[in-house]
Amino acid sequence: MIEQNNVSFTALKQKAHEGDAQAQFDLAYCYVRIDGNQDLSLKWLKKSALGGLANAQFTLGLYYYHRLEKQIQTEFGSQMKIDSDIMDILRERRKPLDLTVDPMDFALKLWLNESETNEDCGIAKLAFECFRKAAEQGFVLAKYCLALCYCKGKCIEKNVELAFKWFKEAAEQGLVYAEYSLARCYYDGVGVGQNFELAKEWTLKAVNKEYTKSYLLLGHLYSHGIGIEQNDKVAFDCYKKASECNSEAGFLTACCYLDGKGVEQNYELALEWFNDAAMRGHSDANNWLNNNSKLTDQTNFDVVKSLSPESAGAERFLPLRLSVFIDNKEYDLAKEFVEKIFEIVPYLDQNFKHVCIKAIDQAEELDIKNKQLEVTNKQLQDAQKELEDMMSMFAHKFRSPLDAIIYNTTHENQPKLYAQAAQTMRGLLDVFSIISTDETVLKNRLMQDMQGDSGLLPVFDKTLNMIMMHLLSVSGAEKIQQHYTSYAKSHGLCGSDISRKIWNEEHYELERQLQTDWEQSYADLLNRSATLEQRLSWIEERFFKLELHGFERTDIQFKAYGITESFLTILLNEILVNAFKYYSSADRQPVRLEWTERGIHHWLICRNPSIRNERSRLKGSGKGHVFLSALARKTGSQFSKPKPLDDFVLEFGIPNELLKTD
Repeated sequence: MIEQNNVSFTALKQKAHEGDAQAQFDLAYCYVRIDGNQDLSLKWLKKSALGGLANAQFTLGLYYYHRLEKQIQTEFGSQMKIDSDIMDILRERRKPLDLTVDPMDFALKLWLNESETNEDCGIAKLAFECFRKAAEQGFVLAKYCLALCYCKGKCIEKNVELAFKWFKEAAEQGLVYAEYSLARCYYDGVGVGQNFELAKEWTLKAVNKEYTKSYLLLGHLYSHGIGIEQNDKVAFDCYKKASECNSEAGFLTACCYLDGKGVEQNYELALEWFNDAAMRGHSDANNWLNNNSKLTDQTNFDVVKSLSPESAGAERFLPLRLSVFIDNKEYDLAKEFVEKIFEIVPYLDQNFKHVCIKAIDQAEELDIKNKQLEVTNKQLQDAQKELEDMMSMFAHKFRSPLDAIIYNTTHENQPKLYAQAAQTMRGLLDVFSIISTDETVLKNRLMQDMQGDSGLLPVFDKTLNMIMMHLLSVSGAEKIQQHYTSYAKSHGLCGSDISRKIWNEEHYELERQLQTDWEQSYADLLNRSATLEQRLSWIEERFFKLELHGFERTDIQFKAYGITESFLTILLNEILVNAFKYYSSADRQPVRLEWTERGIHHWLICRNPSIRNERSRLKGSGKGHVFLSALARKTGSQFSKPKPLDDFVLEFGIPNELLKTD
């Protein structure tokens, strides 16, 4: 408890009882910080506010304002919810304030200790009055909050003229959020006559302080040549920068890629950005995707089809081309392409060719079964959608072994690697063929496959090699770009504070060199038949420490490349690829992959340190968890989509009866 024989606290309490407003504020903070006592904290905070302390008035305003809006989660790892307009205010708490107590820190602690209370119809007025009193004393953050209230009609009747007045006062005091808001007022003519010259002036002030939102408005100015020389390239760069926190900017980035405005036209990247904006709730992006679904499919196909098989290194595009042909149901073209590639590239293994043709035939058979479905009710419609998703994942999962084979063609051509990848593909074909028809067959096959010379560690070993050969390729570089950047920073190859934007603009050659070096280095490990420990050490040096727990057990056995190994390969592939794609940890926390038995299930668990900014970047189809959910349903397993916390945990529980050997 807070009551201790503490002379300084006793003196503070005495001054507070004597009416010292600053002491009352400090005492209120002590109660909530040390004791978590919201009631006593609020009591003294209100006394301090009534005593005229602007800091207390503003803090109390934040508290009341929070109770009006509980819809948007904060980025501070708790479950409290606040109005999105206050998010920028809270970020200011990271900067030192010339105050005894930071009001943002105080407000956060109040919210964390808030008990369930009945909402008071007078809270809006109280919040407004607190902001107004603090603003009139010159408290800059209170001026900004007061402007927001007037601008949005929250806590007080909407009044854009007064909103402009308070935005301007806060901006003139140097508050970056207000500078951006004032620029918007001038640009849109809100509360003041439209003035593009002043809009540009205040936008540049905010941009010079690296305020991300302001890049969106600067992009508009450059795109339309308003008060500044028109420049599509700069406009595109601004939209892309602003997309880190703004779905509208993401949508505009997609439009630039689609139209080739300010950047080289790229339909695939346009689709990625449209999908990203739609996932973040942008209605125009979502409408565009809905209205152009057939066009987007055809666009992807046209881009891939335009790449000639006679071009140098064409075999590297084989995985992508096959998956696009299959997605677009162009099976004859897919076979023609395979035949041509193997005719032109003599060192490719003919067994691999047969696997590719079989994969195409299998996909065509699945498609025929799909067309035979008579969709007469909701249940059949769901079945059709699941089958389509299964076909999509079927093509997607083939990319790792296909990449492994192509990787091998340029790194010593080891027959062992060809055989492993081809056998893996056959196993995957078997699994997808079964689960697309009757899941009971899959469960029976798994229960029958309980003897053999393979186990958990061997299947992990082979899967790790496959995904590394996939991710270390040129086509996989974008998925793991953060690792190249982190390595370069830690080894003094670039500045330690370099942004992603600068990295992309100025260090393309460095990234390509690292990709080439790492790809060759891992190939050397494989050529030397490096142990698993040696490969994990190599990964730790460049990516992160990958901890394995429980994989050494030998009581779970199955046939090499059989149904169980293929099933586990699918799971490990999805989980490990995502770990590499979305890992982010400033203090290099390890990724923990665990196999454990709990109750009636064997659990495959992955704990992957990550951050929201990294996970929000689109690096795939986004259907991986949907596929794992379907796979769980068809095998009686347990899986629920992981919560997007920074310690990203994924768990997949397989019934004991499918794996038990004793």
